[in-house]
Amino acid sequence: MSNYTDQDLSRIKRLLNWYNMVPNVVGSVLNLVPISIYCYNRMDHKSLYIFIAISVIPGFFPNSFYDRIQIGKTTRIYKRLGVGVVNKVAQNGTIINRVIKKRFPGYKTILHERLSIHKLL
Repeated sequence: MSNYTDQDLSRIKRLLNWYNMVPNVVGSVLNLVPISIYCYNRMDHKSLYIFIAISVIPGFFPNSFYDRIQIGKTTRIYKRLGVGVVNKVAQNGTIINRVIKKRFPGYKTILHERLSIHKLL
């Protein structure tokens, strides 16, 4: 990570976390607030709470389940579906990495060291 001190790296990581939070907050507000307001005002509250409970259940499924239901085993199908476009504005996406690189040119997310790669995984 170039010649940054531990204090610099800590500051960069904090800033990166803030930058990565922005797409989550914006996406959540744009998607969840309107549907939440609509459902709360138009649906029977008992049904609404049942749907909320059901929507939490997939969070407890093992990763192997999600591996089995993947659309494709290679990246080709995802590129055709436009995942690359979404990656521009997602966490650790193109835009966020570009902003970090502009402010800290020598910063790298991963060093070519086994420990750094294992930490990322």
